[in-house]
Amino acid sequence: MVSRILLIVAIVTTSISCNKNKPVLPQPPTHHGEIHLKDIVWQHLPSPYYHFDYSDSGFITKASYSSGALSYDVFYTGNRIRETKNQVGAHKDWIQYTYELSMVTVIKYINENGIIYKRCFLTYNGLRQIIKMEWELKIENLGFAAQRTVDFTYHPDGNLAELSDHRHDIPGIQTANLIQERFENYDQKKNVDGFTLLHRPDEHLVLLPNVVLQKNNPGKIIRSGDGIHYEISYTYQYNSSQAPVSKKGDMLFTNGPDAGNHFVSNVDFTYYE
Repeated sequence: MVSRILLIVAIVTTSISCNKNKPVLPQPPTHHGEIHLKDIVWQHLPSPYYHFDYSDSGFITKASYSSGALSYDVFYTGNRIRETKNQVGAHKDWIQYTYELSMVTVIKYINENGIIYKRCFLTYNGLRQIIKMEWELKIENLGFAAQRTVDFTYHPDGNLAELSDHRHDIPGIQTANLIQERFENYDQKKNVDGFTLLHRPDEHLVLLPNVVLQKNNPGKIIRSGDGIHYEISYTYQYNSSQAPVSKKGDMLFTNGPDAGNHFVSNVDFTYYE
């Protein structure tokens, strides 16, 4: 049962990302830190699924995933995240951020031996929205090879409309795969979990505080492309700050052996006072 739920979570929380051309960017938006997310609890999965600690100034100091299966210390230069380090498990990697005009343009994944084994390039449009992320994986004796490309488009109100997630073929490591997702029926309330779209369960957590994929909460997600197709309808409950405290998803499978079947997910959110 847990493995099936993890598969569904991997589908629902499909990641994103990268481009090598250095964009010319305007000044960053003002960041208001009045909402400090504490936990995201996903029913039937290790709890809390995500957890955050903050400094007195409201900056994230620690972040963990899957009840601490991955746990990161967060290091800053001024008010910018310089790097994070996973402190648990076999792979105590550093994730290092490079900026241009206050926006992250390169993410480097560095192992305990100081070797950059993966990197990601991010491209933005004139509104400082991510439009492309490209990951490259270091292959022994061959250099870096394209691993994954994710493209983003947005609704006129600034909320994410579509993402196209392309895994490239790397012989012996991964086969080509394309996932497309469309996000519809946004509410007018505050979104706090858009960052999960940048995190796949088999990858390190990426923290991009200046990036807003979703200002509000989608009421529907439609997935197509290779593999499983589905539609998810979401309903939310909110607190007095207009942030979600619960999120219920009704997933309808639209192809394959489970076509016509439903899966219901429940997610709870807690915050620091």
